[in-house]
Amino acid sequence: MGVLEDARVESLAGQEFPGLTRVWQSLHTVHPSDGNGFETLLLRLARALIDPAYDDPHAWIAKGRALCLDDAGQVVSQLNDPVQLRRVATLLGNDIG
Repeated sequence: MGVLEDARVESLAGQEFPGLTRVWQSLHTVHPSDGNGFETLLLRLARALIDPAYDDPHAWIAKGRALCLDDAGQVVSQLNDPVQLRRVATLLGNDIG
């Protein structure tokens, strides 16, 4: 849930201050070759949610992107609702569990 909330806040802040998005993107350096452990997958999802150019072949990452981003690559507004944020986090958590 924390990764999704971070992505939501980063998206909102990035819309207001686009320079922040470039700074945050530079901090996300994980790659698929770093592994498939739980913590690494969370890092990969975080990168996938902030960096539209990041290509990750893992199905769980693709599902996270599909649930969280719109066609323009922005975090979907439904994640502003805590109930919906928890629903998405639960779906992803069940899949990874």
